[in-house]
Amino acid sequence: MPTPTEQNARDIADLVDRLDRLDDHLMGLRSDYAGFRGAVETELRIIRKLGTWLLGGVFGAVAALITGAATIGWSASAVVSEAKHQAARIDGLERRMDRLDGRLDGIDAKLDTLIGRTPPRPAPTKGP
Repeated sequence: MPTPTEQNARDIADLVDRLDRLDDHLMGLRSDYAGFRGAVETELRIIRKLGTWLLGGVFGAVAALITGAATIGWSASAVVSEAKHQAARIDGLERRMDRLDGRLDGIDAKLDTLIGRTPPRPAPTKGP
């Protein structure tokens, strides 16, 4: 049977051996972690570039929508304004037509009066 000192020496040697293997294993994990971290950083860089590109596209689309909406609103406003202008012009023309109708009715009444005052003319005779 080994003496306690020898047993302690074996246990310490075994512990040192285990610590060496653990250290080797941790070194492997560190290198794996470094590779994983590099891959993740590369993918994040790609995601950031895509995000920047997509964000630019979204801003462009929003700007186009705002510009289009403003153009449509302005065009609609212009159409409404032109329709009001044409309605006012038509109203003015209708008033002028009403005045002309009144004047023509007055002239027609005067002609009827004049026709009623003049005696009918005899038909012209043809000469030999």
